[in-house]
Amino acid sequence: MEGTGRKGRPRQVRSLRIRFVLAIAALVALVLIANGLVLALASRPHLREDVEGRAQAYARLSTGPVCNAYETYYASGYSKFRELLQEIMRLEPDLVRLAVYDTGGRLQFDSRELADELAAPGRRPAAGAGAGAGAGAVAGASASAAAGAGAAAGEGAALPQAV
Repeated sequence: MEGTGRKGRPRQVRSLRIRFVLAIAALVALVLIANGLVLALASRPHLREDVEGRAQAYARLSTGPVCNAYETYYASGYSKFRELLQEIMRLEPDLVRLAVYDTGGRLQFDSRELADELAAPGRRPAAGAGAGAGAGAVAGASASAAAGAGAAAGEGAALPQAV
């Protein structure tokens, strides 16, 4: 009995069984990968709408507090302004950047100033020319592709933008 296993079965049967199991496992893996790809492609437009909706809702809700904090604390109590702005920005995890513009479209504050300040802690940004002029718009840049129309709130408008 040269070509048999322990129980007297030919070794080819075992080899055929292993090949069959591997073929079925590969087929199942291929079906699962194809299913995941189809689901990802089918849900992409829904995910984009969801991100845009969240960006617009955040812009509507955060414009008032950001403008009020800028007008109240930027020139006189920058540390309080920084604290409030960081708290507001933490509410939206996809937010990468936030900017405050006056009604003439001039940049009054950019959240990159906060990152620059962390790198050089003794340096405080100078109060901009618009410190008493009032904030006109707040624009937030999202990590996701969120673009859309802004919402008017108080004196400003919040505009989510794609980076």
